[in-house]
Amino acid sequence: MTVYSTSINYITTTASGEQFQVDTTFAGSYGSTEAESVAAAIAGYEKAGLTADQLLSIETVAYEDEE
Repeated sequence: MTVYSTSINYITTTASGEQFQVDTTFAGSYGSTEAESVAAAIAGYEKAGLTADQLLSIETVAYEDEE
């Protein structure tokens, strides 16, 4: 079985105006298809209050379960 996990890379700004790059995998951003994983990651991104202008990249990785 293949499981997909999607991470999002974005820019965030502190209260003092300092910017830094973040690479994270939001809770639940995995799925049995790539599309399912990406949709869940984007939903987590939006739920965190992040916007399109902060987005740098989206990366999905497939993990093979060796049974």
